[in-house]
Amino acid sequence: MTFSKLTTLSLISASLIALSGSASAKEAFTIFDGYVGFDSLKTLNVEKAIVEVGEVNASRLEAGDMNNICVMHALADEYPKALDACMAAEALVAKDRAVARQTLTDISNNLTIVRSRLETPHFVSAADLNRYQFSRHLAASVDNALHTLQATADYWNCAVVCCYKTFQCNQKYHS
Repeated sequence: MTFSKLTTLSLISASLIALSGSASAKEAFTIFDGYVGFDSLKTLNVEKAIVEVGEVNASRLEAGDMNNICVMHALADEYPKALDACMAAEALVAKDRAVARQTLTDISNNLTIVRSRLETPHFVSAADLNRYQFSRHLAASVDNALHTLQATADYWNCAVVCCYKTFQCNQKYHS
């Protein structure tokens, strides 16, 4: 993958700032020219970008494509999908030594924005929030089960030690 013809466009328009909920320049997504959905994302036409992504052969996607898909999902408030795409883009860039450092920085910045959105509940859909809460409750249940298992093991360990000491004591007195 070469990024020699790659140009970036920081989406710092008023409409994107309104969509992202922040006026910080650090929170502007970066999309890559020459990759899937660029023209649609440049005009903030997320629906058209989704159609374009659906028409692309998934086996031919490059890091620039995955980055643009990440931004597309983020603009559609699909942050778990955006996270997956950003992480895939970052992994693809990390494998290619010919990629400019700025490209990795731009993808990492997009990933940071998406992660921050996942940590902010009002940016997460109800279904994603329910899945997150289920996972959190499942983790708590497993944690409680492990504590119960450890307490049971400690109890039986103590019981065995007590029985052994009683056995030793009885041997001393009865021998």
